[in-house]
Amino acid sequence: INYSTQHHTYTSTMTVPSSSLSDTSPAEVSKQIKALIKELPEIRADAARLDDLRRIFTRLEAEGELSFGTPPPKSPVAAKWHAFLHKSHKTMVSQLCDRVQLGRHSAIRCLWGVIAGSPLTKQQQGNSSSSSPSYKYMNVDLLQKWMRAMIRQESTYMDNGMKNMVEGEFFRPFRDVQYYSLGSITALATAAYNNEGCNDQKT
Repeated sequence: INYSTQHHTYTSTMTVPSSSLSDTSPAEVSKQIKALIKELPEIRADAARLDDLRRIFTRLEAEGELSFGTPPPKSPVAAKWHAFLHKSHKTMVSQLCDRVQLGRHSAIRCLWGVIAGSPLTKQQQGNSSSSSPSYKYMNVDLLQKWMRAMIRQESTYMDNGMKNMVEGEFFRPFRDVQYYSLGSITALATAAYNNEGCNDQKT
């Protein structure tokens, strides 16, 4: 695995192209993920590591090996693989959120890529079989995690470069991002209000 410091360009689209992992065995994919999940001290190498990890999970989702919002498989072997992928994906998201809180632009872009490559899958209403048609939509849980990380940044001031990046590359181009972001902001604000109310009652 090459931890190159070469700049990884984020494609500003919520539909992520991906190359195939079909010729790679699950054991090899697992080995790659376990190696890439380890944090690195050098900032650029660490950013490249996370972007490589994001690409792997994006390809796994595109090929049907990884899905979000669906029940785990019944087969013990498949269920174990499902649990490993989801646990590793959760660790990657946590690491990215930590770096977003530090104000790292590369982490913000990478987490956008994770959101784009980790949609929720839902079967059409009235269909319960695994072979019934399904559709994908934005993973609101990941969107809210990104928002929380942005709110908790160490700096109380967002520089113009970051403002322009967030608006121009994430919010402005995509209607679905705008729609789900409004809902997420409402949900986060309501949760904060309710939590503040509970604290007032205790005092």
